[in-house]
Amino acid sequence: MDPSSSMISQFHLGVSADGGECLMVFVDEEQRAMKCVANFSEFRAFVTGLCEIADEMARRQSSDVEGDGTTLKNVNAPSGLLDVASGAFAHDADHDCIKGALVDADGGMLGVQMSPEVASQLSRALLLATPAQLAS
Repeated sequence: MDPSSSMISQFHLGVSADGGECLMVFVDEEQRAMKCVANFSEFRAFVTGLCEIADEMARRQSSDVEGDGTTLKNVNAPSGLLDVASGAFAHDADHDCIKGALVDADGGMLGVQMSPEVASQLSRALLLATPAQLAS
């Protein structure tokens, strides 16, 4: 198989203990792996690029044109963001990972699996990003 046409079958993400870098590992269907180390700004640019691509895919899906010139509309095209209404997570001792789901207001679900280290970094990042509330 031509390596340039292989499909990614797995993606792994890890964050360094100091939060300064992340490691991304892409694995294709033949179990060939490619790793990338990125700092915060590089990773942010990568995620921004993915969101832009997702938005473009949604735009194209929502404006698909039939052969006779009629336009198909997908009213539920994703916007690139999941507006999370709730979430639930638990430790899976058999696989030593955190598994759970994020749920949006319409009941759409996104399954999540991550290492305990990534869950810890995510928790820290969420806490740091949350505006402080004044005590009343």
